[in-house]
Amino acid sequence: MYDQFKIPNQLELQLNKPRDATPQEQKDWINGELTYWVELNKKAIVWLSLLQVALIGFMLGTMGLIQHFIGS
Repeated sequence: MYDQFKIPNQLELQLNKPRDATPQEQKDWINGELTYWVELNKKAIVWLSLLQVALIGFMLGTMGLIQHFIGS
């Protein structure tokens, strides 16, 4: 009687689990593809950090000028 009101469960996914990488494959990945992304991101992080420091300095300078000319 209550079977018609039962909510069906989603079937479990039968995903193939990948095998562990060999030590040689890990070294190849670290020295190959990973090194490229590290070098690329290192440049971006340096430039964005400098930009952030410059913008904070600009913000503090602007607040100082406003305080000097308008503040009491």
